Amino acid sequence: MLLLGFFLGLAVGIGFWVWQQVQLNRYLGRLFRPLTSHLYKMRLLLIPGLRQEIAMVKQQRQDLQQSLQTYQNLLDFAPVGYLQVDEENQLLWCNRQAQEILYLHWQPEQVRLLLELVRSYELDHLIEQTRDLQKPQTGEWVFHPSCEDAAEMPTIKSLALRASSLPLPNGQVGVFLENRQPLLDINQVRDRSF
Repeated sequence: MLLLGFFLGLAVGIGFWVWQQVQLNRYLGRLFRPLTSHLYKMRLLLIPGLRQEIAMVKQQRQDLQQSLQTYQNLLDFAPVGYLQVDEENQLLWCNRQAQEILYLHWQPEQVRLLLELVRSYELDHLIEQTRDLQKPQTGEWVFHPSCEDAAEMPTIKSLALRASSLPLPNGQVGVFLENRQPLLDINQVRDRSF
């Protein structure tokens, strides 16, 4: 539970970073509007201040990129899976643990719907519910992975999953995934031994 709280906070931090990017773009838009409407002489007076503002914005952007990379590195080594989708349910990012849990073969440059990559209508429904209600959601289900290679089918087994999702800015949704199957397997062995 403490770990989930940490990751929720981390996801909120990433969401805050995205919000700051949007605010930065709006600020730049407001900053450049006066340049188009003033006389050439007024533009010459603004150039030194503009250069300073641009340098400051570049530094802020670099700092934000570094923070994002730090958060992604933390999530990549987390013991739970994490994935993030955009407003159209296209996979934006996922960590290695999520790739393992969902048998997901995905490259960061791929732009694909999550449902195309992971045939889990329960996960898709959880994401849509989170986006519609704009509140964190939790769900549990048995995930039956699909496999394109018939030779791999005997090695792939169904997993009991628990997911916690939270709404992020711009219609995005973050989802933490936990593989509950090892715990269920232990309980079944224990129950059989009694």
